[in-house]
Amino acid sequence: MKEVQKNSKEEILDNVGYVEEKVETSKDKFLNKYIWDEDKIIRKRSFPIDLHKDIFYFGLLIPRDSVTKDKDGNVTGTKQELFNTLITKNGEPKLIQYSNYVKEDLGISFHSLPTYLPQRWRLNKIKLFLDNKTKLVNGKELLEKIKNQYEKYLYIRNKTWYSINAIWDIGTYFYPVFEAYPLFEKRGIAGTGKSKEMTISSYITFNGGRIMVNPSESTLFRETEEVRGTKYFDEAEKLWVYNKNTKTYEGDVRTELINASYTKEAKVPRQEKVGNKFVTKWYSPYSPTQLSSIKGLYGATETRAITRITTKSPNTDNRGELEPSEDRNDIIWEEIRDECYRFALENWKEIKKTYNEFPKDCGLKRRDFQIWKPLLAIVKFIDEELYSEVLEFAKEMTRRRIDDLVPESSFDYMCLKAMGQVIGSLDNDRVYVNAIKRNYCALKDDDSGLKDIYLNRNISTHLDKLGFKELRDKDRNGSYFFVTKETFNEIVSPISPNLALLSSPSSHSSHLPIKDTNNSDDKTTIRDDKENKDVTKVTINDECDGVKENRDLEKNPFKDLKLEDSQ
Repeated sequence: MKEVQKNSKEEILDNVGYVEEKVETSKDKFLNKYIWDEDKIIRKRSFPIDLHKDIFYFGLLIPRDSVTKDKDGNVTGTKQELFNTLITKNGEPKLIQYSNYVKEDLGISFHSLPTYLPQRWRLNKIKLFLDNKTKLVNGKELLEKIKNQYEKYLYIRNKTWYSINAIWDIGTYFYPVFEAYPLFEKRGIAGTGKSKEMTISSYITFNGGRIMVNPSESTLFRETEEVRGTKYFDEAEKLWVYNKNTKTYEGDVRTELINASYTKEAKVPRQEKVGNKFVTKWYSPYSPTQLSSIKGLYGATETRAITRITTKSPNTDNRGELEPSEDRNDIIWEEIRDECYRFALENWKEIKKTYNEFPKDCGLKRRDFQIWKPLLAIVKFIDEELYSEVLEFAKEMTRRRIDDLVPESSFDYMCLKAMGQVIGSLDNDRVYVNAIKRNYCALKDDDSGLKDIYLNRNISTHLDKLGFKELRDKDRNGSYFFVTKETFNEIVSPISPNLALLSSPSSHSSHLPIKDTNNSDDKTTIRDDKENKDVTKVTINDECDGVKENRDLEKNPFKDLKLEDSQ
């Protein structure tokens, strides 16, 4: 009897093992239905232009004859239809008609398939490229062609700007390979050719759009999502409104979208109705962007832009009367775009490598390094000699940007100057807001500010934003900042070097001390190496070849300023 029980137990164990084996096999089959290989995951990409693994492509709508049939399946004829196609070059040029098969094979799906795209690359040029009947594009020659178009219509004294315009335009054809692409601002008074310069660019760049004035929010992110082209904004100052309470210019949602168009990582969430419920859809606003303005940009937008100051052309130069819009059908624009498409497909990989390996000790730091890096990588690949010129130009522009980060006529500048004077006169490190306020009012020669109950708060708020927030505290005497001279210099030097305090404990002045007489007045003087100069007459080197340009040190570059950098 016991033996029988034993056998039964062994039999039961055997059966259990069999059951476990079956369960394990079923589990394996269940898990194998999932995708465990990262390379097999279908990734979302942009149709008009993007990079996926080792494939860089342009998405185009190309017409093709397709068969038509009646309801019984009988062929009735043919009709022309636009097909979603990808043009790429990985060795040999290749056309890929997008389908579910291609989706699985390439591992690509698209956020949306456009129903319309501008026909910027002529069909006959595409056919020649696919048939291998085109020669490789010479980067130097392409850059010269674009420069010649700018030189034909514009007078710019500093000729490096011609090259920068051309490099920026070429880069719009492979901007997805970069992590960020700089905004390009044209700033100048009316009649200085800002719109003309953007018009020339729009005839050249990837899917260059029309110049927009005061566009709606939905137009911005939907147009970018659909076309992924180059955007142009005229009268950009309309996007900011001055807030009297905070004494700052504040943008709306559109400026946030423009800021986000600078970097690949930014996404814009929007609620959209799908069926009977709302879902969150994420839009990518990343695409090349140019802006023109009279008063300039503000906040984060300004720090993400390369800015060129435009002025009127000399009366002796007749290019001021030439308009590119009158020559928009000239075949040269078509030839340039054709070469830009091919240049991008032929060289994106090497340019991406140059970009990824770009030396960090080139003389540019942080944001300035980020905005100039794509252009420097492109020109370094094309022409080493021109690269050296553009790099030196970028470093000079960066130096000026630091000078202008906190304009001397701004509220921020006056707060920092008042704070620095308080620090220089104290034996301890508690800098009370009331003391800063008194100095601020003295600098402005405005005793009425002492009675302004909101001025303390405004000063505190602005100093917080400039980097002093974590140093702020409060006691029975009021709010104060715990700041040493060393800490003050650490915060102030990168944004306004001339306000940094001298190391001498007896000095209350800065490296470039400014007379305490109406700081916003054009006759304010700067003492440097014991030489007095009127601010509006200070000259600096504008080019590597030693040509000098008059430059106003204030934020407003046009007030009583005579510039030679004409257009």
